[in-house]
Amino acid sequence: MIPNKTCPRCGGEGPFGSNKSRKDGQDHLCKACRNASSRGWYGANSEHVRAENLSQYRENPEPHRLRSRQWNRTHREARRIIDQRHRALKASTESTLTVSEWFETLSTFGHACAYCLRTDLPLTQDHVIAVSRGGGHTTENIVPSCRPCNSRKKDKPVWVMAGQNSFSSYHSRKPARGARRCFA
Repeated sequence: MIPNKTCPRCGGEGPFGSNKSRKDGQDHLCKACRNASSRGWYGANSEHVRAENLSQYRENPEPHRLRSRQWNRTHREARRIIDQRHRALKASTESTLTVSEWFETLSTFGHACAYCLRTDLPLTQDHVIAVSRGGGHTTENIVPSCRPCNSRKKDKPVWVMAGQNSFSSYHSRKPARGARRCFA
């Protein structure tokens, strides 16, 4: 490693990426200049790159599908957020929720359902105002909900359900007397 290497393009002193084919083991451009150069090349050749990728996929789609399936299995929360964002964009609503914001929301609610407060069931994202009714896929409009509560809420706003005390009894084997199991 050369301690005082300077980038020929910007005159800066690094950091430099690794390049095993060079004598010093480092790229001749600093990382910032290399990234700018790569972005410029891709911008000029993006149609060619897309066409090449598409032809590779069409020739042999199975490795691409396998890689996609593996990524989806290992990144389930990210996949859900991507799907929700796509759904919100199709409905022409705001979609800004990120994976880190979802995990922050989960910790804010103590990894418990916002309606029945149970922590022993897997949680899903529930929209306070449903996407079908114009609600966005944003941090302010998402709360964690167990699947039974989320399914029971459907597309109703949360304040419609607030007066009904059916969530606390929904998960028990014998519901409280007079507790309703539907919102109709």
